[in-house]
Amino acid sequence: MNFVQAIRSVFVNYFNFSGRASRSEYWFFHLFLLIADIAVDIADTLIFGDAELAPINLIFF
Repeated sequence: MNFVQAIRSVFVNYFNFSGRASRSEYWFFHLFLLIADIAVDIADTLIFGDAELAPINLIFF
C-alpha cells in the first residue's frame, strides 16, 4: 500500500469499526498527520504571527 492509497483508505473507513489497519496504512497516516501539522503550523505563523492559540491548528486537530 502506497502513501496515497493509505490516506484514502483511512478516510474511506473512518467510521468502519471492524477489522484492522495494515502497518503501512497506520504509519503512512501518521506521516500524513506530521506533514499536515507542519504545514498548519507554518500557515498559523504566516497568518497570525506569534499567536498563542494557533486557531488553524486548533481547527485541524
